[in-house]
Amino acid sequence: MKIYTGERTFDAVVVKADGQPLPMHHEVKQCSDGEFEWGFEGAAAEQLAVALITDAADAETARQWSAPFMKSIVANFANEWEMTDEQIVAALNALR
Repeated sequence: MKIYTGERTFDAVVVKADGQPLPMHHEVKQCSDGEFEWGFEGAAAEQLAVALITDAADAETARQWSAPFMKSIVANFANEWEMTDEQIVAALNALR
């Protein structure tokens, strides 16, 4: 089981997968040039959705489901959050 975490620091936002920085996965879908964001709907929040889905599932799923996942999950994250790959897949299944 992979664990994803996000936190706001004084200087930036930090998103990790099992303690390592989560790639933005612009090669899958580029929504934002900047850093990840969450807690609202927007391009940087959708880029986080792309990255999470790509890492936990696959690129095709990320391209298709990043916007709904961002609206229902990422937009509701608090300043600090944690989610497993199993929770991401379960959330995607619920959206379908």
